[in-house]
Formats: sequence, C-alpha cells, structure tokens
Amino acid sequence: MDAEDLILVWDDFNKSHLNKHSVSVREVQEACQNILGKFPAKNDRFLLIGKTKNERIISMIAAIKGSKSIYIVTARDTSKNEKKYI
Repeated sequence: MDAEDLILVWDDFNKSHLNKHSVSVREVQEACQNILGKFPAKNDRFLLIGKTKNERIISMIAAIKGSKSIYIVTARDTSKNEKKYI
C-alpha cells in the first residue's frame, strides 16, 4: 500500500485523541505522504513514522480498514528511541 494512495478514516474519537497530543489532522495527512518507517505493533496495528512539511516527525498508530483505507488510532511526536529506527 503506497502512502500517496491511502485514504485516512476519521471520526470524533481519533480527531480528539490527536488533539490531546497536539497533533492536527493536516499534520497526519502530511506525515502519511512522507513515511520514514513502518513497523508492526500490537492488535494487528502498525506504527508509521512520518515527517510533516514543517519537519515535525510524528509517530502514528494505524489499523488497516480496507484495501486502501487506514484508521489513525493516535499520533504523537516520535520518541528519541523510535528515531533510532528511521
């Protein structure tokens, strides 16, 4: 699944969860266009690390919702430990 072909699925829960981490929907969309790494996570989810146009590096937990759709469960600034893998 190429990042530029992704359809991001949004609802009130994930939008408000992003807000708790001071990440905007726009930043997630930008980071999904510039993926630096993809790693398996728990519960059939995966960790995406991407960079926004403003060079902010964010980690996103995502779940596949269809052949071209993913649901962003949460997103936050990438930790120092995670940056070691990109």
